[in-house]
Amino acid sequence: MTVSKPDFNVLFLCTGNSARSILAEAILTKLAGERFCAFSAGSRPAGIVHPLALETLTARGHNVNHLRSKSWDDDGPLGDARSGSTRRKRCRQAHRFC
Repeated sequence: MTVSKPDFNVLFLCTGNSARSILAEAILTKLAGERFCAFSAGSRPAGIVHPLALETLTARGHNVNHLRSKSWDDDGPLGDARSGSTRRKRCRQAHRFC
């Protein structure tokens, strides 16, 4: 059985990576199926995911176990998001740092 790669990686960039970009990552992960692989990161990560963001996602049936506030300089899965067919979406604040 062959595992197919997603058509696109999507990286949501935000300054703190604690709410908006985390929400976007979780929502796209749930809705996209195998077509997209979603990631999020921040220019100055807060270090924690905002509790209200986690509560909102949990209440709507999203898996929040893997979500964490991370820097766009982190290795690991973000390396996948920075290579290949990647679409990036930045918040207005992060635009200054990207």
